[in-house]
Amino acid sequence: DANIVDRGDGSYSIQFTPPGPGKYTINISIYGRPIAGSPFAINVAPATTGLKCSFEGAGIRSGEVGKPVSFVMKTQSGDKPYPIPEGKLQVSITGPESTTASIKSSAEAVYDISYVVHTPGTYSINVILSGKTLKTFSVPFVKASEAPKNKTDVPKEPAKTTQTTKTTEPKKAPTETAKPTENQGLANAPANAISSAVDTSVLKDTKFVTGKPFEFVIIARDVLGKQKATGGDKVTATVHGPGGVAVNANVRDNNNGTYTLIFEPRNAGRFTISIELNGTKLPGCPFSVDIHPAKGLKCVLEGSGLKAGSAGSPLVFYVKTLDNDKQPVNIGTEAIEINIYEEVTKKYLQPKIVEEKTGVYRIEYVPSSEGNYAVSVSLFGKAILAKPLIVSVTKSKEAATQTTYSPPVTVAEQHPSRAGLAASYAEPKPTTKSGNIGSEVGSISQSKPAGLKCSITGEGLKKGTVGASNTFEIKCTQSGKPKRIDVDALSVNVRGPGYVQPQITDNRNGSYTVVYNPSKSGEYHISITLYGKSILPRPLVVAVTDGTTVQTRSQVTQTTQEPTLSTKVATTKEADTPTLVQAKLTGVSTTGNASDASKTGSGIRCSLKGPGLKGSVAGVPATFVLSCSSVSGPAVKIDASAIKVDIQGAGSVTPSISDDGNGNFTITYTASGAGQYSIQVYVYGKAILAKPIVCQVAPAGVASVTASNTSAASDRAAQARSLKCTLQGAGLKFAKIGQNAHFKIIVKSEDGKPKHIDSKEIEVSFEGPSKINPQVIDHYDGTYTINYKASVVGSYLVSIFIFGRSILGKPVPISVTPLPSASYTVASGSALTQLVSGKANEFLIHAKDSNGRSITQGGDVFEVNSAGPAQSKIEIKDNGNGTYSVIFTPSAGGEYTVEILYGGAHIKGSPYKITCVSERGLTSQSDYDVDESAVLSKKETIRITAHDENGKPKRRGGDYFEVEVVGPRGKIDVETKDNNDGTYSAEYWVTSGEYKGDAKLNGKHVKGSPFTQRIF
Repeated sequence: DANIVDRGDGSYSIQFTPPGPGKYTINISIYGRPIAGSPFAINVAPATTGLKCSFEGAGIRSGEVGKPVSFVMKTQSGDKPYPIPEGKLQVSITGPESTTASIKSSAEAVYDISYVVHTPGTYSINVILSGKTLKTFSVPFVKASEAPKNKTDVPKEPAKTTQTTKTTEPKKAPTETAKPTENQGLANAPANAISSAVDTSVLKDTKFVTGKPFEFVIIARDVLGKQKATGGDKVTATVHGPGGVAVNANVRDNNNGTYTLIFEPRNAGRFTISIELNGTKLPGCPFSVDIHPAKGLKCVLEGSGLKAGSAGSPLVFYVKTLDNDKQPVNIGTEAIEINIYEEVTKKYLQPKIVEEKTGVYRIEYVPSSEGNYAVSVSLFGKAILAKPLIVSVTKSKEAATQTTYSPPVTVAEQHPSRAGLAASYAEPKPTTKSGNIGSEVGSISQSKPAGLKCSITGEGLKKGTVGASNTFEIKCTQSGKPKRIDVDALSVNVRGPGYVQPQITDNRNGSYTVVYNPSKSGEYHISITLYGKSILPRPLVVAVTDGTTVQTRSQVTQTTQEPTLSTKVATTKEADTPTLVQAKLTGVSTTGNASDASKTGSGIRCSLKGPGLKGSVAGVPATFVLSCSSVSGPAVKIDASAIKVDIQGAGSVTPSISDDGNGNFTITYTASGAGQYSIQVYVYGKAILAKPIVCQVAPAGVASVTASNTSAASDRAAQARSLKCTLQGAGLKFAKIGQNAHFKIIVKSEDGKPKHIDSKEIEVSFEGPSKINPQVIDHYDGTYTINYKASVVGSYLVSIFIFGRSILGKPVPISVTPLPSASYTVASGSALTQLVSGKANEFLIHAKDSNGRSITQGGDVFEVNSAGPAQSKIEIKDNGNGTYSVIFTPSAGGEYTVEILYGGAHIKGSPYKITCVSERGLTSQSDYDVDESAVLSKKETIRITAHDENGKPKRRGGDYFEVEVVGPRGKIDVETKDNNDGTYSAEYWVTSGEYKGDAKLNGKHVKGSPFTQRIF
């Protein structure tokens, strides 16, 4: 029975409760005549609470390109089969190429899903139910020639993987009759996101290039799957380019049920697109599209890592991308896929891909054992080699006596379509020659060239300074004459407490300048290799300091050299916008606390802001503000007598300086006559402006724009002083690259009541590595939200002015951090190797960026899924420091599969196969052993063995092992390793002196930790 409710405005609500699932027909008539579109057909789905799904088949594990694969999905609710309504089950496949899946029902609640791909790589198989992703599988596909030959080499497929998913029954929306005057049926109803799923097959055979707009048409459909005839739906799109950088995109409503997404790619690489329709993400999103360089693409492979190496040692080669003019061109690391297949273990290695400079990508991998390794390279999902390159890996002793050189491999894009990249490569004959390298620093065996000698000199080998360019020089000679070599054959590694990326410059005369800029103080070790072999018998030890002088008195007077000044002047075009002037003053002499920036030599930052920099009216006071702070942020205490303001013009001017007490000084001046004036400010006798600011003073009593603005300046200043402002939000501390961040400004009057002001009076500016255009949102209740998005990682300073007056006193530092990379993010903890039923088992997720560096801020979203014999409770806690605690509580013993995903992709090591036991209270303790008798410049090794509570050694890895060592010159670099057999090791270099350290397993000290070593 249907219930009809008269709304009293000419419209009627029709409500009914379906007795069961199935197809229903709705007839609507007015005065016995059917309205337009009647009868309507709808599909009613059964309730989905407690839905259980199981998956089995090779199609969710692995496959070979060109061969169809399939898997079976079974659904049930309670103990009964649960058939999914037609059209509600979808499978989207994303990866190196776009493809579609075939879904057939072979029995009640049993679905056979099959598909085929033609490009090697890893694909995401997304099972979607009623518009929501139910399960995602990561499935690798290889060429038939690369697949294991024997059936025994193929991993056995689990009999069954089950996931229990709790879903909520969708709210029943009341069906309304159409107004008699419109009779449009469903034409004007909001589009249905499920019916409007993204079809990326149209992108498959199209090549997109930089500099040309990318257009993609979105077709909106109603609940019946029919294309709409009208527009008006809310369609939004987000586009991210290489490195996760946000790209501006527009969506045009074509008013015919279609919408065009448009953006102009300026850089080549892999772009990710996500589309929402009426607030719901379309199935198949996000999807990727490859943008090629407009001038074509060529690729060069270089490096010894393509030919031979030794087990356990890093092998390196380079991928260089060029356009047809042989100019370097970036395509982003996402567009590069490296497959390294170990023939002995039948496993793929996980290489590290780092963009070193424009069009140059460094590939590093570590072979675990001797044997042959097959290396294949793909760009934009297409293999660039006709066949994989075979790299021969030997034991360490063999590798030390023989080395071979691999010539460059050049490939080019030969066809305007994305049909493939072809390669031409001739296998060279190995040549081995001996030569002396470094009569001053040692000698090794080398393939090319013979008789090469190297010498190393420079201050950067003796000491270093944080934040400075520390340099040294490498000179190569042959037969006493300068010998120029390929700079790619030379490698410099600087390791220490802070991240260092040394830069090598070829001076084209046989010498090479090395520059490194450490970010932290401490002890650093410098090693140099040539053609893959070290030219030093041991790493050189360099002490890096921050260059500061520590004062022992709390109140001192210091006089230094004449200050040096670098300035940056930024002006705006609009007459009513205050001018902002910024300057950096270093080497000044001050009186104050020893912590003042002027005493450490880090410099003073000066800025000018205020309406008085734009002009005034004769006889009317005008003001602007001088702000002084250290480069690192804190305010600098200087005396007002050290500041001089010089204003010259048509009339006499005597400015006054008022110390606000927080590093800010208010300058007030009154021009006696109309005309043009110039303003210059001096700090400690040095001008802070490259050239004076020129402003215009209007005649007294003249009604002009300048006079109006200037007369209002004093009123604005008075209004600013009468306000109380509070700032709230995480966006005042940190933000993620390419993602929206925000904070809130709360404005109140002197009596504490909310105070609304015009949002135009709020000015927010950012200073940093990239331009940021903040958005001020007025909530009309005295609160304002500031939204911003940064496109470059780094440190920024934000300034906030209300009525032209700073509410911060000094700029506030904000850190913009990179997004996590799933391929580098790792997890640790004993819960990843063994679980205890009924117990809260905990492990940690360690977020890392695309360079493998740890992220130190929270706010990212990770997904953890499990499949096993019983339901499990999963909780994820953001620790705010780049780590995330996962509490996993299984209700029964057995085998569990745990997936850890970021952005829909598996993190490194995921998925995990974990055994759950019924025993309780399992703990870990560890034996610890360190060599107490060390020698000068010796590599120290720590090795621990993890034990369970019964004292038995563990046979599996997965615990989080960390070692920290502090030496005479500060914290030193320690390299840790999980040996995957229950043992863990750490290595570090020591010189003479005392070393203190600790070793922890899963956050707890192991036996013998902390420890102290004394090296003589």
